[in-house]
Amino acid sequence: MIPADVTRIVLLRHGEVHPEDARGLYGQMDVRLSERGIRQSDAAGAWLANQRFARVYTSDLRRAHYLGSSIARHQGLAPTVTPALRERNFGAWQALTWQEIQDRFPDEHRRYEANRFTMRVPGGAENFQDVRHRVIGFLHSILDRHRGQQIAITAHSGPNRLILAEALRLPLESLFTFEQDYCCRNVIDFPASGTPRVRLLNGTEHLGGI
Repeated sequence: MIPADVTRIVLLRHGEVHPEDARGLYGQMDVRLSERGIRQSDAAGAWLANQRFARVYTSDLRRAHYLGSSIARHQGLAPTVTPALRERNFGAWQALTWQEIQDRFPDEHRRYEANRFTMRVPGGAENFQDVRHRVIGFLHSILDRHRGQQIAITAHSGPNRLILAEALRLPLESLFTFEQDYCCRNVIDFPASGTPRVRLLNGTEHLGGI
């Protein structure tokens, strides 16, 4: 039973990306899932079928949308799709490998390595502060709507880390101190007042070893 003043979020990352698409920094590119990623997503939806979700929110990028649709289908719901949950936009660096970035943008790469959380790379990219504003703004917009309810969110490594950091009261510089594996599951309770509680971090038992 979820307390009446709590919104429980089951937060998942999308499944494994197709290896041909994963060679570069894909960010907001609408890349494909691998066959394993499809199996992971289907397994997650089936495993969560015995839980009750009031709503399933998903990024509009297909790697996360496929997972959100799998979960929603088992709930008899249609997923609520939003670009607010997209991965970070890497601008001119999207689709490039880190070696290609170092070769083509040596000065910008050095600045990025020195301050990766605030620098905006060329081509209209977002920095982590931009993504935090987008993702956490969305999070706060839905919490009060779902008091006493459980909802699912399917997104990406960056947005997931930012939501978890918000719950754990961590600074941006701590975003990479924990893992977000493909198709992992996190469970967070957000009370109307007081401190959020992370009940599960980076769980993968629902994948059955896939």
